[in-house]
Amino acid sequence: MEKEIVRKIIESVFAEHGGEAARKVVMYHLENVLKVSPSDALEKPEEFVKALKAIYGSFESYVEAEICKKLAEEYRVNYSGNSLVELANELRSKRRSR
Repeated sequence: MEKEIVRKIIESVFAEHGGEAARKVVMYHLENVLKVSPSDALEKPEEFVKALKAIYGSFESYVEAEICKKLAEEYRVNYSGNSLVELANELRSKRRSR
């Protein structure tokens, strides 16, 4: 269930920055060319960010920031940064402290 939520959020960001066709192309490239699953973005954030850089180039930081914003909202964490790696670490810490 959690992986589905992460995937939907990430796909929505891709669609916001190029429409449905761009979302499909980015998803295809991630999964079939780079072998990276958006569903695993919080489990393997370094790998996911590296893949985003390969696709988006310098625009990656903006896409990553948008993904972080939406994930932070979904998980109700007070995170204002733009690093998926930092956000994933914060979410792990939050889970451990429960």
